[in-house]
Amino acid sequence: GCTGSGLFDRGLAVLAEMRSAGVRPSNFTLSSLVRLATRANRTQEAFELCDSIAKEFNLRLNVHVYNNLIQACTSNSSGLTKALATFGQMLWDKVHPDKRTYALILRACIASQNVADCARLMRLAAGLGGADAAVALPNELLTEVLEFLARSQEPIATSLIRDLSRLPGMEICQRYVSKP
Repeated sequence: GCTGSGLFDRGLAVLAEMRSAGVRPSNFTLSSLVRLATRANRTQEAFELCDSIAKEFNLRLNVHVYNNLIQACTSNSSGLTKALATFGQMLWDKVHPDKRTYALILRACIASQNVADCARLMRLAAGLGGADAAVALPNELLTEVLEFLARSQEPIATSLIRDLSRLPGMEICQRYVSKP
């Protein structure tokens, strides 16, 4: 279909056909359009489209749409700042991040060498510091994040690693805890 070929304009045409036929767009529709926009390097248009459709159809964006918006930011020139703002909006809208959300945004923090936000996001993912619930991250991602934080030797990172190592099921953290 259109998503695989990256034809954002064709996707917009299909959306127009849906509207004229009285078919209400869904989160699946938005998610597909965001992927198309990302492949076409039209990130800002993806955000504008999500905003206008959500308002017009009283649609609450779901985790899949937010994940694709975050991926659009990290894949294109919008970068980490826009991805973090989108993550913040997601939380504000009471949409719970999932494994993919954290994988996208944590890897963007690592790529940007952003220790502070990486530590803050990892704290949220682990259910520390006001998060509703912990998200079980894949061991590969957890190792990637812990190695990045441990290499930084910044106090915020070493404090987080120590806190994580005390959580049940987080034995993987033990090798990154610095001995006093």
